[in-house]
Amino acid sequence: MNWPAADREKIYASQQSYQELFARCELLFEHVQGVFLKGTPGIGKSCFLDFVLHRYLNNGKKVLYVSGPRDWVYTFYPDGTFDKNYDVKKSLIEMELANDEDIDIVLFDPQEDSAVTLQFQKSHFHGKKFIVAMKPDPQNCKKLRKTSLTSKATLYLGTLSLPEAEAMRAACYPHVLADLLRTRYEVMGGIPRYLFGTFLPGGVDEAKNEVEQMQLRALNEAVEHPLQIDGGEVASDFEHLWSLYHIQPVSNAGVIDYHRYTIEICCDDARTKLRTKLMEKSVTALWRLYRDTAEQHGGLRGLRYEAYAHKKTLSEGLDGRAPCLTQRGTGKGSLSVNTPVALQKIVLPDNNVGPHFQAAINQATQSTDGRDCTVSQKCQHYTLQAMDKEPSTKRNFYIASMICRWSVFQLLCVLVTMSSSMAATATSSTSTSDKSFSNLDTKCVFSDVDGTLVHYPENLPDDDFIVALPPSATGMRAIISSGTLQKCHDIRKSGRKLVLVSGMRTSTLLTRIPYLPRADAYCSEAGGRIFYPTDDTSGFCVEPQPFKGATYDDLKPFGLTEDTEWRKTMEKPAGLDGFAGQELMNFAKGSQSNVPASLRQGLIWDYARELEGRGLVLDSKGYATAFRVTAKQQPETAMEVFRALQENKFPCPPEVTTRTNLGSMDFYPTISGKKNCCEYLAMKLTGASFAEHAVCMGDDDNDIEMALASRHAFIPTVTSDTMDEAISQHPGHFTAIRGVEDTMATEKALEALLKMLQEEEEATF
Repeated sequence: MNWPAADREKIYASQQSYQELFARCELLFEHVQGVFLKGTPGIGKSCFLDFVLHRYLNNGKKVLYVSGPRDWVYTFYPDGTFDKNYDVKKSLIEMELANDEDIDIVLFDPQEDSAVTLQFQKSHFHGKKFIVAMKPDPQNCKKLRKTSLTSKATLYLGTLSLPEAEAMRAACYPHVLADLLRTRYEVMGGIPRYLFGTFLPGGVDEAKNEVEQMQLRALNEAVEHPLQIDGGEVASDFEHLWSLYHIQPVSNAGVIDYHRYTIEICCDDARTKLRTKLMEKSVTALWRLYRDTAEQHGGLRGLRYEAYAHKKTLSEGLDGRAPCLTQRGTGKGSLSVNTPVALQKIVLPDNNVGPHFQAAINQATQSTDGRDCTVSQKCQHYTLQAMDKEPSTKRNFYIASMICRWSVFQLLCVLVTMSSSMAATATSSTSTSDKSFSNLDTKCVFSDVDGTLVHYPENLPDDDFIVALPPSATGMRAIISSGTLQKCHDIRKSGRKLVLVSGMRTSTLLTRIPYLPRADAYCSEAGGRIFYPTDDTSGFCVEPQPFKGATYDDLKPFGLTEDTEWRKTMEKPAGLDGFAGQELMNFAKGSQSNVPASLRQGLIWDYARELEGRGLVLDSKGYATAFRVTAKQQPETAMEVFRALQENKFPCPPEVTTRTNLGSMDFYPTISGKKNCCEYLAMKLTGASFAEHAVCMGDDDNDIEMALASRHAFIPTVTSDTMDEAISQHPGHFTAIRGVEDTMATEKALEALLKMLQEEEEATF
């Protein structure tokens, strides 16, 4: 492929993935304006733009090509001619880039200096389709990336395989000898910039030397700040980290998902160096590093586990029995595993299980690194499941069943719980462990949403770490911080269940779930309706929105299903009419409708009609089991009646309860409510009582009953006098955050909650 400009000629090799990425871009342009292509520095993102340029010119398109590194702006015409302007910034002002009705697409290769890219904004493209080849730097094209989340997509370009690199060498770089290419690949992985770099006379491999120098710096960073790489982006000052780590699109059973990424170690040589460096850390530090790894499947998580398992085995040895795994589950047989402390080489029974039991093995190890497996003996497969806590030597916790790739340590094992009963637990494929922590106090965390996790500032802040939610039915705009989302992820990662319980209408909740933390249950209408996430996305599908530090597991789409058992409980006081047009399938199809409160049958609606008869305006749109009365919706003639309602001069019947939420009065069945809903879910999700094994977060009057019924309550922001009074009366029961507000207060409350959970773990183990 030749560069289509008369003033220079350069031959390019088209990577195998370019065709697939181009096809993916074409499909995306039916729904989005811009595509951001991300990948490891030197991977060939700029070359992909050249490939796209050729494809569009061959299809008779007019293309604007912005080359930041060269400081040129090209306009390419279908007949092969072009115009070139020097000085991108000047062109930006004079041409406003895509302010040309004839331009079909803009290809943008940003400058290396991320600060310079801040001048570019979505408005410069004037609605034209665009592709940006970005390096993984959080500051790169920061303003441009602030474009609406619904009008952009991100794709990931992976490294070359060795066969691809060899074919590229033969076609474009014959001066790079085949042996030299293979040597480089072993040290630096499949990055074209270095594989085909300069080799100086006298036998000096300049490219290899450059990478090795960067790797030395990166190794020190890997020990001092090991989690810095997990978000898939690092600042320019730490770009040397990409000499050890590479961004790869997710691959599953040979199918590549270019929309998601994982972090892989660049080569076996780097893997060995990284593991050796990590072994300088303590067992506890290595465990926490593994536990806090963002990705749930992949080489980065596996490497950290290998280092942990190696260090722990050297420190404590192995002593226990591993139960047999069969195709139907755990069998009756077991295998003795006994290894003394500090033994460097460990021999276990033959691991050649053959294809007959492969499905069982894959199922048993689906939540761990791809190199994990089980040990076998006479077609018996012995396994124990990975733990989510670092155990101490005081209890009988040991290691069995992971392939570890290093020469002196040939153990086939993963960390496991080996209790006296040898009970096996199922492995979870989600980011939350499904294992039982019978000795831990807190098994479930319940949180309110409005005023607790999300907030309503007067002005939306211009901050990459803030995610803006869509407006509610009443036009209110909320925000949530990426720190809040990450810390909620950590709660589930610790093995606890997370439940979001809100007074908001179901229609608003379903609109907001893509922006909220991933949870084990979502409750709307003050607990009137309960929804659970599911892998089935054929009905109502949630597509989580990106946030700073999100992993591909955080952004994996999921479906929802309603708790029909709980719903039947609500039908007596709330009837069935409110659910008509408000089913998940209605929302999935965009065909939701609303039966007016005056036409609904049920005890709560009898009371609603009484209030309407007094002249009050009720809000039941999007509610199936509740309704709301708000001051700002009342006509002037009804304000005196509204104040009387606030003063409880029209008491609710026994079957109906009211609470204040964000200044409004919510009415719902007495058998519903946040407290009752939480008690039901605590038992259903964990088999434990809400009062003894759950903590909660809240802010308002409608959270007090839930807060007092839990073990402990964390209050980021106090938004009602009644909540302030409850805190004063029960100071030991609450942790209230003072001195900060909004998202910062939420993050402080979550930090305190996570600290408490960590202290529980340390006290238990």
